[in-house]
Amino acid sequence: MQPDPAVALRPVQIPIRKRPGPSPRLQFVIEFVGPRSVSASAAAALLSPDWKSALGEPEIYAMSQADVEWRPLTQTGAGSYDSLAIAWDLLTLRGQLSKQSAQHLLQTAERFAEQIRRRAMAMPVPDDVPKAISQIKQVEEHFDAGASVLVLANSREVNEYELWVWCAKLGLTSNLTEGTFDWLVPASPLPLFSVSPVGDTESFSLEGAQRGDRHEGVLLGFSVPRSPEPMAGLEAMFAAASFLGGKMPGKVYDENNRELTDRSRQTMRQELAEAVEAMTKLGFAPGSPECLKTF
Repeated sequence: MQPDPAVALRPVQIPIRKRPGPSPRLQFVIEFVGPRSVSASAAAALLSPDWKSALGEPEIYAMSQADVEWRPLTQTGAGSYDSLAIAWDLLTLRGQLSKQSAQHLLQTAERFAEQIRRRAMAMPVPDDVPKAISQIKQVEEHFDAGASVLVLANSREVNEYELWVWCAKLGLTSNLTEGTFDWLVPASPLPLFSVSPVGDTESFSLEGAQRGDRHEGVLLGFSVPRSPEPMAGLEAMFAAASFLGGKMPGKVYDENNRELTDRSRQTMRQELAEAVEAMTKLGFAPGSPECLKTF
């Protein structure tokens, strides 16, 4: 099964995202600032059991003069760093960081800062930690959403093997771990949308294709905050749904279970664009490290 150039989805360009590093929007970050470089051997003391324990096992990052982005600190003793930072998640499965705990961590970090002749600067400051946590919770509550369309066969019966063939023609990739067909593009490990069967079984499998299992149709969708390019994903999802609906044959429905029309497509585009703009303004652009860590 191979993509069919006549119907295969066209690749899109994915924005280059910065690699993970300290994130003041999601973490309590303390950077050790000062005019002088810090020797690698002095910075490596942060990795010692004593300091790591005293500081509550933080993430530790460094940047040398030649670096363009943060990288995890290592035990190397050669060279020096212009920037050095430690970070703790504001929210974890175990709970959330308190203002008092943040103040204690800052005081402990100040002792290390004296040792390397730098100052410890917190972002956010301890007093603002509750506000930062509240903002994360608001983002989680308001933007943990997806975009989806449903394609149902007119007969309510479509062969899984045929679905495999049609998805392959579109250029989708089989994801046997998740039981989906995903649209993957270069420079992104995450799909722009996924397809899964609808009916008694909600995942694709080799066994199902070999048996010719029957399904009512398929669901196409993606998580907005985790999407590397939501608007492109939406347009490609519309195109794929139209193709699959023509092959079944069947009808395409929107998220309100109404038949998809030009008007409802435009409504979905507008709502998605507004969500992307709002998230970006808050510093949680879809597909960013902040979003991938939050959602």
